[in-house]
Amino acid sequence: MILLSVLIAALTVGMGWTHLSNPGAVPLYVIAAGALMVGVTFFAARIFVFLRMFIAGYAITFAAFAAGFIVFGRGGLPDWAPGWTQTLQPRPFLALAFVILATVVLLIARLPVIGETIGLSESYFTSRDPSRLARLPFRLTEGGIGRGLLLGIILVNFVQTYLLILFNEWQGALFDSFQNMDEAAFWLLVTTFLFLATNWVVFAVTEYLFGQYMLIRWRRHMSRQYVSDWLRDDRHYRIQFLGERADNPDQRISEDIRTYVTSTYSIASNLFSTFLTLAAFIQLLWGLSTLFAVEAGQGHGFIVWLTSVPGFLVWVCLVYAVFATVVGHLIGRPLIRKNYQKERTEADFRFGMARLREYSEQVALLDGKGAERAALFRKYDHQVDATLSLVQTTRDFRIFNFSIGQMTDVLPYVLVAPAYFAGVGSLGGLQQTAGAFSRVQGGFTVFLDLYETLAAYKAAVNRVNGFRAAMEEASDLAGASRPIAHALVADRDVEVKGLSLVLPDGREISRIEALRFVPGETTLVTGASGSGKSTLFRAIAGIWPFGKGRVEVPEGKELMLLPQRPYIPLGTLRAALTYPGEADAFGDAEIAEAMKSMGLGHLLSRLDESAYWGQALSGGEQQRVAIVRALLKKPDWLFLDEATAALDEPMEEKVYQVLRDRLPNATIVSIGHRQTLRGFHDRFVEMRANADGTFTPADAV
Repeated sequence: MILLSVLIAALTVGMGWTHLSNPGAVPLYVIAAGALMVGVTFFAARIFVFLRMFIAGYAITFAAFAAGFIVFGRGGLPDWAPGWTQTLQPRPFLALAFVILATVVLLIARLPVIGETIGLSESYFTSRDPSRLARLPFRLTEGGIGRGLLLGIILVNFVQTYLLILFNEWQGALFDSFQNMDEAAFWLLVTTFLFLATNWVVFAVTEYLFGQYMLIRWRRHMSRQYVSDWLRDDRHYRIQFLGERADNPDQRISEDIRTYVTSTYSIASNLFSTFLTLAAFIQLLWGLSTLFAVEAGQGHGFIVWLTSVPGFLVWVCLVYAVFATVVGHLIGRPLIRKNYQKERTEADFRFGMARLREYSEQVALLDGKGAERAALFRKYDHQVDATLSLVQTTRDFRIFNFSIGQMTDVLPYVLVAPAYFAGVGSLGGLQQTAGAFSRVQGGFTVFLDLYETLAAYKAAVNRVNGFRAAMEEASDLAGASRPIAHALVADRDVEVKGLSLVLPDGREISRIEALRFVPGETTLVTGASGSGKSTLFRAIAGIWPFGKGRVEVPEGKELMLLPQRPYIPLGTLRAALTYPGEADAFGDAEIAEAMKSMGLGHLLSRLDESAYWGQALSGGEQQRVAIVRALLKKPDWLFLDEATAALDEPMEEKVYQVLRDRLPNATIVSIGHRQTLRGFHDRFVEMRANADGTFTPADAV
């Protein structure tokens, strides 16, 4: 941006020199605009990159106009094509409009709402992640590609706006040829149309391709970033304790990010092209207002008086747009809240369906289809109620918006008809006025036209920002007022000191002053349900965020915790057995030996078969898959949280015997209730109740 500001400064000096040598070539206000553009471009280096690219587009186009002023001011181009030299000549009003719009972008970049919305895009457009484009021998960064595509889209929009001006002028000339019965002029205009239409198609397709490539890369970057942030520091586990503030993370990452990316581009591109078109057509409409002014002696009435006001068509557009926008906002204001509620209820229904699929066997065994049907119907009814509420508000808004749109089609004819019937202007000028009026009115009412999109967009932004805040809160959860310190020490033991375990609602369940697990000594932890046994294991693993105290684990030693219900990922059985490692981390022979030792040899032929193994395997088989993971990983410490509860006693005995034989250096700490487990352990720890309702571990005989 600094180099661009230097270029514009040099061109501004050149325009000043041209003005001195040819005073009529460059208006003074264009030279002043160049000086302002230098400052705007320089300070734009400090704002969000997304908005910075728009200012860069304005600056580049202004530079092209400045160069045009210098060229035409020093003799111009040869008249190689009669009529086109005048068309190519830069228009001072447009140059001034570029500076004004760039200044507006610079000012709004400081608004808090811009930080909440456009600020989400900063990570992509500043990304230094390497990327390679096809057929290019060098590497580019993802942020560099995004900035280049966005700047290309902006420059294409400038060309399209210029083509719109030419189309408007062409339309006026076409109707004049009909009125004048000039057949030669008509066929020449048809040839001109083919040239303009071809260029429009080329640039429209170019804009589409640039936009789609940018959106694909942008969404991919944000999705990967949010998935990584969600999984970092066990946020995906801790975030569930935040309740509705972080509901449906899958919805927020998949749908809300998609809505944010596509809507940000769509809204920004729409506003940019609209304001650019507005700037281009205001001058044209102002001149047409003068053309169709009716002298006072030629008629009476309000419309005749109105036409005597300088630029009356522009002022009518402005007043009409302000009225429409204010009333439309009052009608459509609830759309943001109702869009948010609709997205949430839809996500709740999808989550309920997914959860039913996950627990389909348990539901079938309990004959719970009636209860599940009622629960899903309730969720769906909530979704229907939210959708109907949104539809009702949208209906009222669209009735008003469509009515405003229909009035726009006839209003310019009503305003200029007295002048036309009085013999002022031509049929082509009438059509040109109607087209320009429609463009300007559309520019003034752009926020009304985008209101529904903006409402859905704001709801998506709120959900994405809420998810970001929830992830940060989940990370800070463990560092709240009573943190549990998790330290790596050189000692060989796992030791708990001054530990207080608390539930999310603040109720204390366990108080542990000192507890040590010694290497080589197998330990069985028992106690009543709700006494904090599993929570103790989670604290040792470092994922429980509620409580205070200190947990020390030996540095350089591998700890592995197997819960009662193991996680079986989607994919092949091999991937499930080697999780969380890569599927090819272990050889076939090693995997086969471990599977056979756990009675899973009958599944060897299906090792590379992809299936929903979480449902295909029984509860006992799933627990044995988890034991196979431990046999392959060979941890130094193995914590079993009722990890064999789904097995019968003979199989449970076999599991512990295999663990003792195949993992002789592993220290096993188990949670369980069966008396048969005592035969597999050397030490017994019991969670005993205190008078205040908490539990404390104590060695038992």
